[in-house]
Amino acid sequence: MIDFKAVLFDMDGTLAENAQLHHEAWEVCLLERYGYVLSKTETKVHGGKTKAIVESLLGNVFPDDASADEFHEYKEAKYREIARGKIVPVAGLLGFLDYLEQQGVKIALVTSADFKNTKFVLGDLNLESRFKVRVMGEDVKRGKPDPEPFALGASKLGFAAKDCLVFEDSLIGVHSGVAAGARVVGVATMQSKAALLEAGATWAVSDYVECLALFKNS
Repeated sequence: MIDFKAVLFDMDGTLAENAQLHHEAWEVCLLERYGYVLSKTETKVHGGKTKAIVESLLGNVFPDDASADEFHEYKEAKYREIARGKIVPVAGLLGFLDYLEQQGVKIALVTSADFKNTKFVLGDLNLESRFKVRVMGEDVKRGKPDPEPFALGASKLGFAAKDCLVFEDSLIGVHSGVAAGARVVGVATMQSKAALLEAGATWAVSDYVECLALFKNS
């Protein structure tokens, strides 16, 4: 039985089919700035804060926080340039959100994205009014895989993380949700179901069509 009081959604790759668009932006920016050729299959660039992602790939390349912030703005601007007009929801998302609303389930957004990107993606998906409660990259000191983002998202809804269901597409996002004490549904837009389950997800689905069927049959 799937029993929960609230739902916490990641954004990129979880609400939106845009993970590949982020990957393209990372490829361009890492090559231009550092001459680094990013593998098409590299997963470290999905989930987490920009500074931590770069350091996981290249080591300590930022002399100070200002330079890290500048690269973040540069990369995210490139992403918005690449992604404009191309963002679509994960299949079945709108119907699933309608289902949660009908059940009276509270929802929140918990994303590593900054304010600009969050507004950009939710605007393109026409979901700004749905996600009134949000935790963004600027709101936390420790990003995913730390439990802080999902713990804060649950708290903003008035619940403990253990009473919430988390939806995530990245492995570090799954780790974050599990570490916060939540149960996690892995959305297999970038990772395989097997990898998401191995990372700690309780369930793994291809999209929200499959997820809604799972909920209604539980």
